[in-house]
Amino acid sequence: MTRRSRFVATACALLAGLLLAEALVRWRFADEVDTAGLRAAREALDVSPLLRGSADPLLAFEPRPNLDLRLPGWRVVTDADGLRVRATPPREPRPPGAPLRIAVIGASGSFGLRMQAEDSWPHLVAGRLEQALDRPVEVLNASVPAYVVSQQARLLELRVLPWHPDLVLWHYDHRDAFPVDLPGDEVTLAPEDGDNPLHSALLKLVLRRLHQADLDRPGFLVDEQTRSEEGYFRGGPLYDAHLAALRHSAALCRAQDVPVVLFVFDAFLQPGRSAQLHHRALHAPLLPVLVDAGFRVFDLYPVLLGTMEQAGWTDLSTWWRSAEPLDGHFNAEGHAWLAARLTGWLLGDGDILR
Repeated sequence: MTRRSRFVATACALLAGLLLAEALVRWRFADEVDTAGLRAAREALDVSPLLRGSADPLLAFEPRPNLDLRLPGWRVVTDADGLRVRATPPREPRPPGAPLRIAVIGASGSFGLRMQAEDSWPHLVAGRLEQALDRPVEVLNASVPAYVVSQQARLLELRVLPWHPDLVLWHYDHRDAFPVDLPGDEVTLAPEDGDNPLHSALLKLVLRRLHQADLDRPGFLVDEQTRSEEGYFRGGPLYDAHLAALRHSAALCRAQDVPVVLFVFDAFLQPGRSAQLHHRALHAPLLPVLVDAGFRVFDLYPVLLGTMEQAGWTDLSTWWRSAEPLDGHFNAEGHAWLAARLTGWLLGDGDILR
Protein backbone atom coordinates (compact mmCIF):
# COMPACT_ATOMS: atom_id res chain seq x y z
CA MET A 1 0.00 0.00 0.00
CA THR A 2 1.39 3.37 -0.99
CA ARG A 3 1.78 6.25 1.43
CA ARG A 4 -1.11 8.03 -0.29
CA SER A 5 -3.32 4.95 0.02
CA ARG A 6 -2.51 4.65 3.72
CA PHE A 7 -3.32 8.32 4.21
CA VAL A 8 -6.66 7.95 2.43
CA ALA A 9 -7.50 4.82 4.42
CA THR A 10 -6.60 6.52 7.69
CA ALA A 11 -8.62 9.62 6.78
CA CYS A 12 -11.62 7.50 5.83
CA ALA A 13 -11.39 5.54 9.08
CA LEU A 14 -11.15 8.75 11.08
CA LEU A 15 -14.10 10.26 9.24
CA ALA A 16 -16.14 7.12 9.77
CA GLY A 17 -15.29 7.21 13.48
CA LEU A 18 -16.31 10.85 13.75
CA LEU A 19 -19.57 10.21 11.93
CA LEU A 20 -20.29 7.26 14.23
CA ALA A 21 -19.49 9.36 17.30
CA GLU A 22 -21.68 12.15 15.95
CA ALA A 23 -24.61 9.76 15.50
CA LEU A 24 -24.06 8.28 18.96
CA VAL A 25 -24.07 11.70 20.61
CA ARG A 26 -27.25 12.75 18.81
CA TRP A 27 -28.95 9.56 20.00
CA ARG A 28 -27.47 9.00 23.47
CA PHE A 29 -26.90 12.59 24.63
CA ALA A 30 -29.79 14.40 22.98
CA ASP A 31 -30.79 15.96 26.32
CA GLU A 32 -27.38 17.71 26.44
CA VAL A 33 -27.07 18.90 22.84
CA ASP A 34 -30.54 19.49 21.39
CA THR A 35 -30.96 23.26 21.54
CA ALA A 36 -34.75 23.23 21.24
CA GLY A 37 -35.07 20.62 23.99
CA LEU A 38 -32.67 22.46 26.27
CA ARG A 39 -34.61 25.68 25.72
CA ALA A 40 -37.92 23.98 26.52
CA ALA A 41 -36.44 22.46 29.69
CA ARG A 42 -35.13 25.82 30.87
CA GLU A 43 -38.47 27.53 30.23
CA ALA A 44 -40.33 24.77 32.08
CA LEU A 45 -38.15 25.17 35.17
CA ASP A 46 -37.94 28.97 35.13
CA VAL A 47 -39.35 30.22 38.44
CA SER A 48 -38.08 33.81 38.16
CA PRO A 49 -41.64 35.23 37.66
CA LEU A 50 -42.49 33.86 41.12
CA LEU A 51 -39.55 35.38 42.98
CA ARG A 52 -38.11 38.71 44.07
CA GLY A 53 -35.08 39.82 46.08
CA SER A 54 -35.39 39.66 49.86
CA ALA A 55 -34.38 42.21 52.45
CA ASP A 56 -33.30 39.30 54.63
CA PRO A 57 -29.71 38.43 53.69
CA LEU A 58 -30.14 34.81 54.79
CA LEU A 59 -33.10 34.32 52.46
CA ALA A 60 -31.52 36.27 49.58
CA PHE A 61 -34.73 35.93 47.56
CA GLU A 62 -38.35 35.12 48.34
CA PRO A 63 -41.66 34.44 46.59
CA ARG A 64 -43.72 37.43 45.55
CA PRO A 65 -46.67 38.18 47.87
CA ASN A 66 -50.32 38.41 46.78
CA LEU A 67 -49.58 36.72 43.48
CA ASP A 68 -52.14 35.23 41.14
CA LEU A 69 -50.11 34.06 38.18
CA ARG A 70 -51.49 31.84 35.43
CA LEU A 71 -48.82 29.86 33.63
CA PRO A 72 -49.26 27.19 30.94
CA GLY A 73 -50.86 24.23 32.69
CA TRP A 74 -50.78 25.62 36.22
CA ARG A 75 -51.66 28.57 38.43
CA VAL A 76 -49.77 30.05 41.38
CA VAL A 77 -51.54 31.99 44.12
CA THR A 78 -49.62 33.35 47.13
CA ASP A 79 -50.70 35.00 50.36
CA ALA A 80 -49.49 38.27 51.89
CA ASP A 81 -46.26 36.55 53.01
CA GLY A 82 -45.60 35.09 49.56
CA LEU A 83 -46.41 31.51 50.57
CA ARG A 84 -48.31 29.38 48.09
CA VAL A 85 -51.98 28.71 48.85
CA ARG A 86 -54.77 26.84 47.12
CA ALA A 87 -56.36 28.55 44.14
CA THR A 88 -59.72 27.02 45.09
CA PRO A 89 -61.14 26.41 48.58
CA PRO A 90 -61.34 22.89 50.04
CA ARG A 91 -64.49 20.89 49.48
CA GLU A 92 -67.37 21.44 51.85
CA PRO A 93 -68.55 20.35 54.30
CA ARG A 94 -65.41 20.31 56.42
CA PRO A 95 -65.24 18.17 59.55
CA PRO A 96 -66.07 19.94 62.83
CA GLY A 97 -63.59 20.75 65.59
CA ALA A 98 -60.30 22.53 66.07
CA PRO A 99 -58.07 22.25 63.01
CA LEU A 100 -54.83 20.30 62.91
CA ARG A 101 -52.19 22.77 61.70
CA ILE A 102 -49.50 21.27 59.46
CA ALA A 103 -46.59 23.29 58.08
CA VAL A 104 -44.53 22.08 55.14
CA ILE A 105 -40.88 22.99 54.53
CA GLY A 106 -39.09 22.28 51.27
CA ALA A 107 -38.26 23.48 47.78
CA SER A 108 -39.90 22.91 44.39
CA GLY A 109 -40.83 19.28 45.13
CA SER A 110 -43.25 20.25 47.91
CA PHE A 111 -44.12 23.61 46.33
CA GLY A 112 -45.72 21.65 43.50
CA LEU A 113 -43.77 22.99 40.53
CA ARG A 114 -45.78 23.07 37.29
CA MET A 115 -48.95 21.70 38.89
CA GLN A 116 -51.97 22.97 40.74
CA ALA A 117 -51.47 23.43 44.48
CA GLU A 118 -54.52 21.25 45.14
CA ASP A 119 -52.81 18.32 43.39
CA SER A 120 -49.51 18.63 45.29
CA TRP A 121 -48.75 16.23 48.12
CA PRO A 122 -49.12 18.75 51.02
CA HIS A 123 -52.79 19.40 50.21
CA LEU A 124 -53.45 15.76 49.31
CA VAL A 125 -52.07 14.75 52.72
CA ALA A 126 -54.37 17.30 54.35
CA GLY A 127 -57.40 15.86 52.56
CA ARG A 128 -56.51 12.30 53.52
CA LEU A 129 -55.92 13.24 57.15
CA GLU A 130 -59.22 15.13 57.35
CA GLN A 131 -61.02 12.00 56.23
CA ALA A 132 -59.07 9.66 58.51
CA LEU A 133 -59.19 11.86 61.63
CA ASP A 134 -62.60 13.46 61.01
CA ARG A 135 -60.98 16.76 61.86
CA PRO A 136 -60.20 19.83 59.75
CA VAL A 137 -56.58 20.14 58.62
CA GLU A 138 -54.93 23.45 57.72
CA VAL A 139 -51.73 23.61 55.64
CA LEU A 140 -49.08 26.30 55.65
CA ASN A 141 -46.88 25.47 52.68
CA ALA A 142 -43.59 27.28 53.31
CA SER A 143 -41.87 25.60 50.37
CA VAL A 144 -40.06 27.86 47.91
CA PRO A 145 -38.56 26.72 44.58
CA ALA A 146 -34.73 26.73 44.56
CA TYR A 147 -34.47 27.12 48.34
CA VAL A 148 -31.75 25.10 50.09
CA VAL A 149 -31.54 24.09 53.76
CA SER A 150 -30.09 27.39 54.99
CA GLN A 151 -33.04 29.29 53.49
CA GLN A 152 -35.58 26.69 54.59
CA ALA A 153 -34.26 26.89 58.16
CA ARG A 154 -34.56 30.67 58.11
CA LEU A 155 -38.13 30.49 56.82
CA LEU A 156 -38.94 28.07 59.63
CA GLU A 157 -38.01 30.79 62.11
CA LEU A 158 -39.70 33.67 60.28
CA ARG A 159 -42.96 32.12 59.05
CA VAL A 160 -43.53 28.58 60.25
CA LEU A 161 -43.00 28.55 64.02
CA PRO A 162 -44.84 31.88 64.59
CA TRP A 163 -47.84 30.16 62.97
CA HIS A 164 -47.79 27.64 65.87
CA PRO A 165 -48.14 24.44 63.86
CA ASP A 166 -49.04 21.10 65.41
CA LEU A 167 -46.69 19.31 63.04
CA VAL A 168 -43.91 20.21 60.57
CA LEU A 169 -43.24 18.09 57.49
CA TRP A 170 -39.82 18.64 55.91
CA HIS A 171 -39.26 17.55 52.30
CA TYR A 172 -35.48 17.13 52.04
CA ASP A 173 -33.51 16.59 48.84
CA HIS A 174 -29.77 15.93 48.66
CA ARG A 175 -29.29 19.08 46.55
CA ASP A 176 -30.48 21.07 49.59
CA ALA A 177 -26.89 20.95 50.85
CA PHE A 178 -25.76 23.15 47.95
CA PRO A 179 -25.02 26.87 48.45
CA VAL A 180 -27.71 29.42 47.67
CA ASP A 181 -28.32 30.05 43.95
CA LEU A 182 -29.31 33.67 43.45
CA PRO A 183 -31.84 34.38 40.68
CA GLY A 184 -29.87 35.46 37.64
CA ASP A 185 -26.70 33.67 38.70
CA GLU A 186 -25.18 31.61 35.90
CA VAL A 187 -25.36 28.10 37.31
CA THR A 188 -26.54 26.42 34.11
CA LEU A 189 -25.49 26.88 30.53
CA ALA A 190 -27.59 28.66 27.95
CA PRO A 191 -29.30 26.27 25.49
CA GLU A 192 -27.25 27.76 22.64
CA ASP A 193 -23.93 27.29 24.44
CA GLY A 194 -21.74 25.03 22.30
CA ASP A 195 -23.56 25.68 19.03
CA ASN A 196 -20.99 25.77 16.23
CA PRO A 197 -20.76 26.47 12.47
CA LEU A 198 -20.33 22.75 11.79
CA HIS A 199 -23.66 21.98 13.51
CA SER A 200 -21.82 19.16 15.25
CA ALA A 201 -23.51 17.57 18.25
CA LEU A 202 -20.20 15.95 19.23
CA LEU A 203 -18.40 19.27 19.33
CA LYS A 204 -21.29 20.88 21.21
CA LEU A 205 -21.20 18.15 23.85
CA VAL A 206 -17.46 18.61 24.39
CA LEU A 207 -17.74 22.40 24.55
CA ARG A 208 -20.71 22.32 26.95
CA ARG A 209 -18.98 19.95 29.35
CA LEU A 210 -15.86 22.09 29.37
CA HIS A 211 -17.91 25.25 29.94
CA GLN A 212 -19.98 23.58 32.68
CA ALA A 213 -16.80 22.55 34.49
CA ASP A 214 -15.64 26.17 34.47
CA LEU A 215 -19.08 27.29 35.67
CA ASP A 216 -19.13 24.79 38.53
CA ARG A 217 -15.64 25.46 39.82
CA PRO A 218 -16.16 28.75 41.70
CA GLY A 219 -19.40 27.86 43.46
CA PHE A 220 -19.37 24.13 44.03
CA LEU A 221 -15.74 23.03 44.26
CA VAL A 222 -14.68 25.52 46.92
CA ASP A 223 -13.78 24.72 50.51
CA GLU A 224 -12.67 21.19 49.66
CA GLN A 225 -16.18 19.79 49.34
CA THR A 226 -16.43 16.04 48.73
CA ARG A 227 -19.11 14.81 46.38
CA SER A 228 -20.92 11.62 45.51
CA GLU A 229 -20.81 10.11 42.02
CA GLU A 230 -24.00 12.02 41.16
CA GLY A 231 -22.38 15.29 42.24
CA TYR A 232 -24.16 15.76 45.58
CA PHE A 233 -22.22 17.11 48.57
CA ARG A 234 -21.42 14.52 51.21
CA GLY A 235 -18.68 16.27 53.18
CA GLY A 236 -16.80 19.49 53.66
CA PRO A 237 -17.47 22.88 55.31
CA LEU A 238 -20.60 23.68 53.28
CA TYR A 239 -22.07 20.25 53.98
CA ASP A 240 -21.29 20.62 57.68
CA ALA A 241 -22.94 24.05 57.71
CA HIS A 242 -26.12 22.62 56.21
CA LEU A 243 -26.15 19.89 58.89
CA ALA A 244 -25.75 22.58 61.54
CA ALA A 245 -28.76 24.44 60.10
CA LEU A 246 -30.82 21.24 60.27
CA ARG A 247 -29.80 20.62 63.90
CA HIS A 248 -30.69 24.21 64.80
CA SER A 249 -34.11 23.86 63.16
CA ALA A 250 -34.83 20.62 65.01
CA ALA A 251 -33.83 22.27 68.29
CA LEU A 252 -36.20 25.20 67.65
CA CYS A 253 -39.07 22.81 66.99
CA ARG A 254 -38.23 20.77 70.07
CA ALA A 255 -38.19 23.94 72.21
CA GLN A 256 -41.77 24.65 71.09
CA ASP A 257 -42.78 20.99 71.46
CA VAL A 258 -43.57 20.74 67.74
CA PRO A 259 -42.80 17.35 66.16
CA VAL A 260 -40.92 17.67 62.87
CA VAL A 261 -40.98 14.82 60.37
CA LEU A 262 -38.30 14.76 57.66
CA PHE A 263 -38.13 12.47 54.67
CA VAL A 264 -35.23 12.26 52.24
CA PHE A 265 -36.41 12.39 48.64
CA ASP A 266 -34.64 11.67 45.36
CA ALA A 267 -36.52 11.52 42.06
CA PHE A 268 -33.49 10.05 40.27
CA LEU A 269 -33.01 6.83 42.22
CA GLN A 270 -31.98 3.81 40.20
CA PRO A 271 -32.06 0.23 41.55
CA GLY A 272 -29.13 -2.17 41.67
CA ARG A 273 -25.52 -1.12 42.15
CA SER A 274 -26.37 2.56 41.62
CA ALA A 275 -28.78 2.44 44.56
CA GLN A 276 -26.20 0.71 46.75
CA LEU A 277 -23.55 3.33 46.03
CA HIS A 278 -26.07 6.15 46.51
CA HIS A 279 -27.20 4.66 49.84
CA ARG A 280 -23.65 4.12 51.10
CA ALA A 281 -22.38 7.57 50.15
CA LEU A 282 -25.35 9.78 51.02
CA HIS A 283 -28.33 8.15 52.63
CA ALA A 284 -26.86 5.85 55.29
CA PRO A 285 -24.55 8.47 56.88
CA LEU A 286 -27.28 11.14 56.91
CA LEU A 287 -30.11 9.27 58.66
CA PRO A 288 -28.48 8.84 62.10
CA VAL A 289 -27.45 12.50 62.07
CA LEU A 290 -31.06 13.52 61.46
CA VAL A 291 -32.38 11.20 64.16
CA ASP A 292 -29.80 12.42 66.67
CA ALA A 293 -30.79 15.99 65.88
CA GLY A 294 -34.37 15.25 66.90
CA PHE A 295 -36.13 14.75 63.57
CA ARG A 296 -38.72 12.04 63.19
CA VAL A 297 -37.42 10.44 60.01
CA PHE A 298 -39.63 8.69 57.48
CA ASP A 299 -37.17 6.55 55.50
CA LEU A 300 -38.65 6.82 52.03
CA TYR A 301 -35.58 5.30 50.38
CA PRO A 302 -36.49 1.58 50.72
CA VAL A 303 -40.14 2.37 49.99
CA LEU A 304 -39.27 3.95 46.65
CA LEU A 305 -36.86 1.16 45.72
CA GLY A 306 -39.44 -1.48 46.67
CA THR A 307 -42.08 0.21 44.53
CA MET A 308 -39.68 0.38 41.59
CA GLU A 309 -38.76 -3.28 41.97
CA GLN A 310 -42.40 -4.34 42.17
CA ALA A 311 -43.28 -2.32 39.06
CA GLY A 312 -40.17 -3.44 37.16
CA TRP A 313 -38.95 0.15 36.71
CA THR A 314 -35.31 1.04 36.05
CA ASP A 315 -35.95 4.64 37.13
CA LEU A 316 -38.80 6.87 38.32
CA SER A 317 -39.47 8.48 34.93
CA THR A 318 -43.10 7.27 35.06
CA TRP A 319 -43.62 9.90 37.75
CA TRP A 320 -41.47 12.64 36.24
CA ARG A 321 -43.07 15.68 34.73
CA SER A 322 -41.22 14.79 31.54
CA ALA A 323 -38.25 12.71 30.45
CA GLU A 324 -37.47 14.79 27.34
CA PRO A 325 -36.82 17.55 28.11
CA LEU A 326 -35.81 16.24 31.51
CA ASP A 327 -37.92 17.47 34.41
CA GLY A 328 -37.69 15.05 37.32
CA HIS A 329 -40.24 16.83 39.49
CA PHE A 330 -43.07 14.45 40.33
CA ASN A 331 -46.26 14.65 38.28
CA ALA A 332 -49.78 14.35 39.71
CA GLU A 333 -49.55 10.55 39.93
CA GLY A 334 -46.24 10.78 41.79
CA HIS A 335 -47.63 13.36 44.23
CA ALA A 336 -50.66 11.15 44.88
CA TRP A 337 -48.38 8.17 45.60
CA LEU A 338 -46.23 10.25 47.93
CA ALA A 339 -49.26 11.63 49.77
CA ALA A 340 -50.67 8.14 50.31
CA ARG A 341 -47.37 6.81 51.70
CA LEU A 342 -46.75 9.79 53.92
CA THR A 343 -50.30 9.78 55.31
CA GLY A 344 -50.11 6.07 55.99
CA TRP A 345 -46.83 6.50 57.87
CA LEU A 346 -48.14 9.41 59.94
CA LEU A 347 -51.17 7.38 60.98
CA GLY A 348 -49.29 4.10 61.38
CA ASP A 349 -45.61 3.32 61.82
CA GLY A 350 -44.64 6.91 62.48
CA ASP A 351 -46.87 6.99 65.56
CA ILE A 352 -47.31 10.74 65.07
CA LEU A 353 -51.06 11.21 64.81
CA ARG A 354 -52.47 8.01 66.26
